[in-house]
Amino acid sequence: MKLEHIYTISEITKEIKKIIENNFTNIWIRGEVSNLHLHNSGHIYFSLKDQESHIRVVIFKGKASQLKFKLQNGLNIVVYGYISVYEPRGEYQVIVDYAETTGMGILYEVFEKLKKNLEKKGLFDTKHKKLLPMLPQKIGIITSPTGAAIKDILSVINRRFANIEVLIVPVKVQGEGSIAEIIHAIKILNRIKEIEVIIIARGGGSIEDLWSFNEEKIAYAIYQSHIPIISAIGHETDFTIADFVADIRAATPSIAAEILTKNKEDLRQKINSLRTFIISKTKSTISKQLFNYQKYQNSTFFKRPYYKVDKDSQYIDNCLNVICSRFSQRIEVRKNRLIRCQEYNTFKSPQKYFLEFYRESLKQKNKLIKNAFYSKLQKLKFQTQLFIEKIDSYSPLKTLSRGYSIAYLHPENIIIKDASQASINKNIKVKLSKGEILAKIYNTKK
Repeated sequence: MKLEHIYTISEITKEIKKIIENNFTNIWIRGEVSNLHLHNSGHIYFSLKDQESHIRVVIFKGKASQLKFKLQNGLNIVVYGYISVYEPRGEYQVIVDYAETTGMGILYEVFEKLKKNLEKKGLFDTKHKKLLPMLPQKIGIITSPTGAAIKDILSVINRRFANIEVLIVPVKVQGEGSIAEIIHAIKILNRIKEIEVIIIARGGGSIEDLWSFNEEKIAYAIYQSHIPIISAIGHETDFTIADFVADIRAATPSIAAEILTKNKEDLRQKINSLRTFIISKTKSTISKQLFNYQKYQNSTFFKRPYYKVDKDSQYIDNCLNVICSRFSQRIEVRKNRLIRCQEYNTFKSPQKYFLEFYRESLKQKNKLIKNAFYSKLQKLKFQTQLFIEKIDSYSPLKTLSRGYSIAYLHPENIIIKDASQASINKNIKVKLSKGEILAKIYNTKK
């Protein structure tokens, strides 16, 4: 059979590119954003999808800077542009010139609704969060046995503290059957007494890839675990319902391993430092106590142990003698005071004495009040007079009395401040210190 033409990969790709780019220009496409990637170059790469298909999309730096909204996974948008073929991979993609938003996607709506419902029920409350062990001896890990997450976790543990025992429960982390396997794995680890903490981990992905961890059944399984759980799902920007229910959320699987494991070398240095401190402190204490022992060994107390007791007993006897003496003196003073009071009229007629005393006191207070009131009144009169004089000095009548006058337009009764306000044959009224003059303008000078 004769072959008419055999295409190379590059040739057939270029032919397909011509057909697509010539027939799909200036088109509008609607879809939901997923797998969003903001490149360091400023270009934006993502996929647009509906319930059945998805298509790759590129917004180059110049157009990306003109976007009037923030792109995020789950957002429903409409884009305008053309379809092209990326020749190195033989993939077709949409090159976007313009985009506008139409709202969040269905999965994000479901996510937000479930999040609010579980938060209302108290599954995210911090009072339910369990404390992590300081240095766990055995860790349970729930993840895919072939994913990058388990490799990252084991790498960190082996580097930081290889003595920790790890029990891996392999599960599907997405797709059909993944939810049941994850729940079953949590229950299995909760039945093993040696397990002190659990890590649930998987690598990053789109919201669809992570959706198993947004299911209500998973949330309740984590909530009901009596062993503390660390959620390490996706990348740093990915959030799932499991993250909110878990006792601690780690941004990545590697960080989850770092949270649980102490650096062995750091611990060794800390232990050595504490040992040095304890030895130094013990030697110092023994030395101090030995010095005290030698000091007391040569003291009177050590030779005559009852010397201190006898000395304190003597001191107490002296105190008692002083107290008795002072008490007797005070009784004698009170007795003499009582005898003197019996001789005074105060003792014989206390009512009359105290009435006279308070009557005289009231007279003195009444006099003081009157003097204070009079002084305050004089001060107010003086201040009032000063205020009146000050107001009078600003009075226009005072100014008029010095020979000045005020001119008004008549009959408008408007004060003339500028010659431009007056015109020839116009009537004016001139107010003097005493009386007023009506006049007519025959000439003005400006």
